[in-house]
Amino acid sequence: MWDKGNSRNIPHRFRNDCEYIVWGTKGERPAKPEKGINIYPGCYHIKGMNTRKKHHQTEKPTELLEKLIAVSPEGGTVLDCFMGSGSTGVACLNTNRNFIGIELSADYFKIAQNRIRTEN
Repeated sequence: MWDKGNSRNIPHRFRNDCEYIVWGTKGERPAKPEKGINIYPGCYHIKGMNTRKKHHQTEKPTELLEKLIAVSPEGGTVLDCFMGSGSTGVACLNTNRNFIGIELSADYFKIAQNRIRTEN
């Protein structure tokens, strides 16, 4: 789960202060308790994006994505089926992971390409 630390008020509704994270893996991931293994938090407390700095309405902070993809092996491949403005791609390049991104909007695809080329 991601605790955004901020969200806009929505009259007569609960605030959208958090988002849930869906994670999957291809193949078996052993979960044997061993000394020195990585254990990742169940909730990340990273402030959401400033609306004025966003490239996309639902953009996630690169810092959050770098922490989330740490669960994948360095040199591994991360798939983002809803790439948007490319934050996951930037995070992958920053952490030595391969990236496959899919985006329906040609405009956002161009924004993502530019960010991935220039922000890593």
